[in-house]
Amino acid sequence: MLKFPVSYGDETKSYYYSHGVHGNFFELNDMGTVKFHADAYGMMVMPDKDTLKNVLRTHTIKHTVSDVTTISNEYVQKDTAWYYISPDSIDFRVASNDIIFVDEIFRWYAKGYRYPVFETVSSWVKRPDNSIVEQLQKKSFFYPPEEHYYLETDAENLAQLKPHDPDAGFTYNFSPNPVKETPLNVELYLPKPAKNIRLQLRTLTGVLVLEENKGSLSAGIRHLQLNTSTVPAGNYIFVIVRDGHSVGKVLLKR
Repeated sequence: MLKFPVSYGDETKSYYYSHGVHGNFFELNDMGTVKFHADAYGMMVMPDKDTLKNVLRTHTIKHTVSDVTTISNEYVQKDTAWYYISPDSIDFRVASNDIIFVDEIFRWYAKGYRYPVFETVSSWVKRPDNSIVEQLQKKSFFYPPEEHYYLETDAENLAQLKPHDPDAGFTYNFSPNPVKETPLNVELYLPKPAKNIRLQLRTLTGVLVLEENKGSLSAGIRHLQLNTSTVPAGNYIFVIVRDGHSVGKVLLKR
């Protein structure tokens, strides 16, 4: 189920089966599914009010059913060889077993950082109808970016840690890219109020083809939209102008 690099929207599902013996008295059989989905992205505001942009959230959920039988049971024999359990059989067991162990993990990754910046782990014992029998754990972990360790030879990731647009006075994300008929969604974090925010599309040579004035905005995270439906397909530069200072990124219109 491993896939690198991971992009927003990626999904995988895998099956697993394990077989073992405990104390020469019990046969242990675990089987289940692992589903992975890179399901969200955006900005993350740190406790010190600094921001990380283009943060990707991944969602992993694991369902496990377990069998414990004695060695003398005719169904199992000591030292039996590994045997194949089909995905259909595992799906059936997960859907019909009286008790299911569920682990759910959310992780938030920022480009250039070695570990997830934030992580939540929850575990339950559930029934097939998703009702909870018992919650086993619920924990969260914060890994401050400044405490991540890097190899001095890791020039590619170290370069990602350098601040971008240090004079812009804001942090931003936009999606989708490419954009079709839907509006372009813009997520803007303003540490201080802005007197004038404008969203623009320019050609690669700098010619202005579209502009929307969003006026003054207070500090905080602001969600804006730019209507690109009247713009022909092609490559453009999406520009955000804040009180005379601008930053831009390439945008593809289909």
